[in-house]
Amino acid sequence: MTFAAIAVYAVPVIAIASFGLLLSVVTRQSVTAVVGTIFYALALTGLAALPAIKGARPYILVTQLHAWHGPFETPTNWGLIGHAVWISALYAAPPLAAAWIVFRRRDVAN
Repeated sequence: MTFAAIAVYAVPVIAIASFGLLLSVVTRQSVTAVVGTIFYALALTGLAALPAIKGARPYILVTQLHAWHGPFETPTNWGLIGHAVWISALYAAPPLAAAWIVFRRRDVAN
């Protein structure tokens, strides 16, 4: 169950890392990608903490990090895990697509 919880936790982490990959590809700077990813995660955390958007909180990426306890529930909470996976996919797809488009146009042979 521990490995299942780690796998569930890794899904939103990969979605956050996809934003860092976009920053790395666009700026060609690893430091910018690291710092920008940290600020992105902090901004999402601050957004999730706002009481005014209580209804949108289940759709913010950082709240999906709490889905790791789904495998430990009896019975396994597949709804929580599935929700975290599709929300994370929604957050990961646009930065990955944009990074792919930018990288595809770049001359990396030189």
